[in-house]
Amino acid sequence: MSILAKELRKEYKLAKDYVQAGFEHASIAGELLAEVEKLAGAGELETWLKNNCSEIPAGEAKQFLRLFKGKEITVTASKQKEKEVQET
Repeated sequence: MSILAKELRKEYKLAKDYVQAGFEHASIAGELLAEVEKLAGAGELETWLKNNCSEIPAGEAKQFLRLFKGKEITVTASKQKEKEVQET
């Protein structure tokens, strides 16, 4: 087997594993968000997030909730730009 094929197979498996793990964590987050909705009341999720987890965007939270509830979600991905290293 060529080195290129071996590396490609390795990266393919890692990518699949990490994507699957990401969806599992998103579903767990969705379960926690469902609990927040239950405790905070209907329509209060965004306010609760603002007050308690402001780093979590409401749109992403809603996607996690949908995933937990077994609904289909759409994911868009792109390669992040590499950060420039500044010399001092």
